Amino acid sequence: MIAEDQYKTISERSLNLSWLVRDLLDDYLTNTRITFKVHKETLALYEKISGLTQMDDHAFDAFLREALKNYLKAQIAKMQSLDQQLNQKKKE
Repeated sequence: MIAEDQYKTISERSLNLSWLVRDLLDDYLTNTRITFKVHKETLALYEKISGLTQMDDHAFDAFLREALKNYLKAQIAKMQSLDQQLNQKKKE
C-alpha cells in the first residue's frame, strides 16, 4: 500500500504505478545501476518517456553510454585547450 501523497504525485505525473514498481524493483535488485541527481526538467522528461512507452532502463543504456562518451570527449577537449593556454604562457 502506498501513501495518499505518493499516489497523488504519481497521478499528477501521469505515471503507470505498475510500471513504476517494476522499474524500481529492477533498480533495487540489480548490481548494475547508476543513481545521480538531475534537473527537474530532465526527471520529468525521463518519467514521461519511460512511463508512456513503458520501456525499461535497458532501452536507455546505449543512449546514456553515447552521451557519456560525448561528455568525456568534451572534457578532454577543454583540458587540452587549458593545457595549450598554459604552454603559451610559459613561452611568453
